[in-house]
Amino acid sequence: MLILLIFDFDKDCTIRQSLFWICCFGLVLYSFILLISRLLNLAEFNDNVRDTISYCNKLNKTIKIEYLIHFIVCVLLLFSRNFLMFLSLVPLVAWHCYKYYKHHHYVDPIELYHSLKEHRKDGIISLIALSIVLVWLIIKGTICNVNLLLYTKK
Repeated sequence: MLILLIFDFDKDCTIRQSLFWICCFGLVLYSFILLISRLLNLAEFNDNVRDTISYCNKLNKTIKIEYLIHFIVCVLLLFSRNFLMFLSLVPLVAWHCYKYYKHHHYVDPIELYHSLKEHRKDGIISLIALSIVLVWLIIKGTICNVNLLLYTKK
């Protein structure tokens, strides 16, 4: 019964809901790719320390885009009444909002060596949360699209 409640095996999936799941999946997948590239860049930074200013500017741009995508997906999930997925993403978005308003999200070239562990830890926690949401979106989107294909009246 809990599986039916969580995954919502109804036959009333519309094209609008199907497009919603595809859009959310695309946004979360793009954010996931940005996060992986940020973690790889942080790992690469130990080897290449020549141009820290341009490196930090590039990372700061991707961090802002990633935070914005997380916020948009969270709002979309709230308005579409997917409260379980919304609640799984709220702590991550709240943490990002806290870091953004306290200006801790910037990667400073001077203090990068001291804050490298913190940025890596934050990235790994975000990666775990996003992977859970990504798997959930794959399951829900697949179920919605299969129901749309099977139960549409011709």
